[in-house]
Amino acid sequence: MTLLVPSARSKRSNDLLVALTAAISIAVVLMLSGCRVSDQTIGEGNNTVSASYMEQYADDLAQSLGIASPPPVEIVRVIRLDEWANTQVDCLRGEGFDVQLTQDGQGVEAASSMDEALFEASRLARYICQLAYPVAQKYMEPLSEERLQVLYDYRVIDLVRCLESEGHSGWSSPPSRQVFVESGGLWSPFEGLDTLTAEQYGAIAKECPQTPVSIYEKE
Repeated sequence: MTLLVPSARSKRSNDLLVALTAAISIAVVLMLSGCRVSDQTIGEGNNTVSASYMEQYADDLAQSLGIASPPPVEIVRVIRLDEWANTQVDCLRGEGFDVQLTQDGQGVEAASSMDEALFEASRLARYICQLAYPVAQKYMEPLSEERLQVLYDYRVIDLVRCLESEGHSGWSSPPSRQVFVESGGLWSPFEGLDTLTAEQYGAIAKECPQTPVSIYEKE
């Protein structure tokens, strides 16, 4: 039973492929300063979020999870996209919930021992963990056509070679460059790895990332 995946504000698919769907956002009281801030930038280096982005992120997240009176949550750290799943697993386990990575290593799901009632009770913990460790805002913004062109070359050439060097094959032929760009980057050779275990999938995703972090850096 899948618990959650990080969200994006565009139709594009990146490391989470089509799992990055509707924008979810947040009404967070920034306990870092002890007051509500409307124009502050939070985070370090290139991994930042704006206070206004977080406020909207919190509002939408609370609504989607059915939390009428969300608690204030302190932002612990603004994270990279590739840190999201492992960070959420650690946080939710710290809140007392038995969760694990999804097969692709990029989402979070309830372990088989978690019954439906406990899953529903996890909503508040999910809210807290997503606010405590928000993904940097740059990863949630649409990739430009230029960045999608770069991503196409990476997936069709570099990623395919990397996967082949690890002994994998079986993916469909890549679409044309134009179709890839127009789809927002949906195609990935990872579609041919559906027979791997979650552990194997996570290992190969680390060795051969679907989307290099450099794609999200400013052009």
